[in-house]
Amino acid sequence: MKIKLAILCPIRRKIAPGGEGTLENRIYDLAQALAGQGVDVTLFAAGGSQSPGGLVPICGKALEDDPDPSPAMVEAVALAEAFSRIREYDLVHSFSGLSAFPFAKLLGVPMVAAAPEHPLGERFAKTVHFIPLAEEGTATEFIKVYKAILAARENHRPWGHYENLAEGPDHNIKRITVAPGARLSYQKHQRRAERWVVISGEAVVTLEGEDIRLSPGDTIFIPKGAAHRMNNPGSAPLIFGEVQLGDYFGEDDIIRLQDDYGRSG
Repeated sequence: MKIKLAILCPIRRKIAPGGEGTLENRIYDLAQALAGQGVDVTLFAAGGSQSPGGLVPICGKALEDDPDPSPAMVEAVALAEAFSRIREYDLVHSFSGLSAFPFAKLLGVPMVAAAPEHPLGERFAKTVHFIPLAEEGTATEFIKVYKAILAARENHRPWGHYENLAEGPDHNIKRITVAPGARLSYQKHQRRAERWVVISGEAVVTLEGEDIRLSPGDTIFIPKGAAHRMNNPGSAPLIFGEVQLGDYFGEDDIIRLQDDYGRSG
């Protein structure tokens, strides 16, 4: 699966090639090298920045180009703008320092960052994947780290990943992300029904052999025992909510009728 990476940049200066030795130059060079090795890279940076891949402006101008009497507030608003969209990516590589770390647990995607020298950094060792200095440097080394994190991620699947949002004796709620061009197995359940609501992206649901196209905001009910599958035919991640209703929600209640990844049961 192609890695969809968000690089969170500091907003003190624009990101651009040149300026050898600056952090902004190193970020640009890293993004260019990662893109050259097949990573789908998007920079979350100050307006006016340049990117070898995608670019999401998280503030109008870099702070050095538009001095503000409250730079801390500008940075906070920029982080909020970035984090409102970060869930569209597989992981985020942050160069924003300590200010980004408190939000890592809330993002729903892994955060990678250089290990901080500040003692407060130790508080976030369980929620941020700190990269040892020996592993910093080349795009190849970073890609190895990204792949290892994604492979070990809880609830990671060949088609994408999911998050458990709420559980109860008679329900379970998940937020599911399906990678572009991927689809879940064609399956059914004996002990639960499901309702799906599309949050973003393109969706084609197969229900008892019938293909049904859904758009963001659309919902569909999957009765207990009905054969069903979710497919992402688009070029962007598909995100949908799944409400499971029943008396048992274990993985062993999945009866796979067909699977693209060779899984059975």
